[in-house]
Amino acid sequence: FDYQYLMISPELMNSSSAKDMIIIENLISMAQKVGFEVICAEPDNEEIAKKAYSYGCNIFQGDIFDKPLSERFFKKRLTDLDS
Repeated sequence: FDYQYLMISPELMNSSSAKDMIIIENLISMAQKVGFEVICAEPDNEEIAKKAYSYGCNIFQGDIFDKPLSERFFKKRLTDLDS
């Protein structure tokens, strides 16, 4: 198989179970050891995003960072960042 990414679902990342967190942390670690990039999908809040980051997750997707943007506004934002 030629997979490059593993996406962790919001239901898993938003769990408060200690057992779930152990599974998620080890899942992220195993995925990275075989060369996958791990995506944390739709964390509910910054605390969950920080927790995923501490487990080694380095790509995030979700509305807590920004609302969806049209291509035009996305390009404008990138241009504004360079200014």
